[in-house]
Amino acid sequence: MRPRLRVSQNGLIGFAGLLAGVVCSMVASYAAQSLTPFAVTYISMEHVYLGGGRGAGLAIGDTLSVKQGDSLVPVLEIVSVSTHSASCKNLRPTGRVKVGDSVFIVLRAVDSTVAARPLSSDLRTRRDTDLRHVPTGAARRASVHPTGSFSLLHNQWWDRGSSARDFAQSTGDLHLRIPRLWGTGLTAVLRANLRRDFGNASMRSGGQKQWTDRLYEMSIVYDRPSTGISFYAGRVMVPRLATIGYFDGVAIEQGLSETFRVGIFGGMEPRWHYLDSRPQLQKYGGYFALTTGNFSGTHFDLMMAAAGEFHASIVSREALHVSGHVGSGNRWDISHAIELDLNSGWRKQNAQTALSLSSLYIDGRYRLTNWLTTGVSYDNRKNYWTYETRTIVDSLFDTHVREGIRTRADLNLPKGFTFRGSLGYRSQRGEPDQSTSYTAGIDKRGFLGRRGSIGFQLSSFSGSTLNGRDLSLRVGQGLGASSTFDVAVGQYSYRTTGIGSVQLNQWIECNARTGLVRTAFLSLNYRYSTGEDIIGNRLQVGCTYSF
Repeated sequence: MRPRLRVSQNGLIGFAGLLAGVVCSMVASYAAQSLTPFAVTYISMEHVYLGGGRGAGLAIGDTLSVKQGDSLVPVLEIVSVSTHSASCKNLRPTGRVKVGDSVFIVLRAVDSTVAARPLSSDLRTRRDTDLRHVPTGAARRASVHPTGSFSLLHNQWWDRGSSARDFAQSTGDLHLRIPRLWGTGLTAVLRANLRRDFGNASMRSGGQKQWTDRLYEMSIVYDRPSTGISFYAGRVMVPRLATIGYFDGVAIEQGLSETFRVGIFGGMEPRWHYLDSRPQLQKYGGYFALTTGNFSGTHFDLMMAAAGEFHASIVSREALHVSGHVGSGNRWDISHAIELDLNSGWRKQNAQTALSLSSLYIDGRYRLTNWLTTGVSYDNRKNYWTYETRTIVDSLFDTHVREGIRTRADLNLPKGFTFRGSLGYRSQRGEPDQSTSYTAGIDKRGFLGRRGSIGFQLSSFSGSTLNGRDLSLRVGQGLGASSTFDVAVGQYSYRTTGIGSVQLNQWIECNARTGLVRTAFLSLNYRYSTGEDIIGNRLQVGCTYSF
């Protein structure tokens, strides 16, 4: 029997049609970005440096990409800029960008002011932009000003079901960088979060308020290419050591050559506001990073770290972290991430082995033709003991071993059509059956205008206790130089093993993003849901300002 919806489906379909009509009727002008290349001149522990700056049209917040086939893959975001050079954060810490690569602007932080700072094609060569000589003293003085971003996000849920569990959450994030402290190569970094939760019970009957805050990072960074040495001090998470997590301490890195760097680190695990009862652990270790080649040809990078965690003199975890990437132009590439636990003391007694594999992830991509790209990924993860969990019996850990493989294919068709599909298989020890899933989707670029798009996606999964399907249709349109709008409708259905009826839920969603002034952006998301499980309205409003 088809489940009975609690609201009129005709009203929902009519609303979807109205919004789709609004989107389809929008007409926007579009001017293609000039793909002016900027050379990558140096890569340090934290930043990627470019041979081009404010004089060539770059600005803080701009996003740059490398070419991958016929598409552009975002890899860098500018965080500091002077007249003739710029430093960027790497959006893909595992690699992709090498010294000598060319990157291109794909997203302006200030789309409305492109005319005020046109791109320049008169760029210097890689030899002329050696960061051991750039930026100049005048450029350094020009770049002494705080940079960063501040964002606000409010999420509101109005529950129209019988439980009346309304919920609201407001979040503020601050990322602040103050370069050239006291005229030196030191930079102060602050990253903090403040969150207010209101709900967990009906707001209509009083509700509960709860404030939480977290200081992610407060550090002093030295990152000057001319010296070959970099260091972090304070509460930090080193980009090369993301799997190590945050720690209160110091990390020092020395470049031994243009391609080889070594580093050491040590400190204490932070005692977060809501984890004060946890035992505090010491973290320390060392690593090396090797990078060769460039993206346009054969490229290779490898990072290996040995890290230990201890509670006083008692070991919590000792492990090797290995990650890397190898590829040949845009033809093929393979990336991997591995964690090996080195067991000693009580850990060896629990694991019954001196070496155990706790995590393995491998992802490969191969471009068969200009219109067909295939890929496969494999991951194998299992729980590992720490100081806090050392008394848990091994059988509980054995039941949480997860292993999966997924294949995918992307097909570029004529007339702006793109097809994508994937098939996955996952098993978990202790479950009676394995689970499978697949996705299939088709997109059309240039739908009702050069910046318009339409896409359809179907996904399905089948497991030991649950089977489900998700359908969605999305129509989008670019507006002006820095605004986008899209509307989507979808249906999610599932059935629990042993229960005959199908649970059906439907939703409609609108998304908008626009530039306000210079480097400020406003985003809006509204979703209306109705069905067997969820009935209500969700509104998300966000604002981000970069400076």
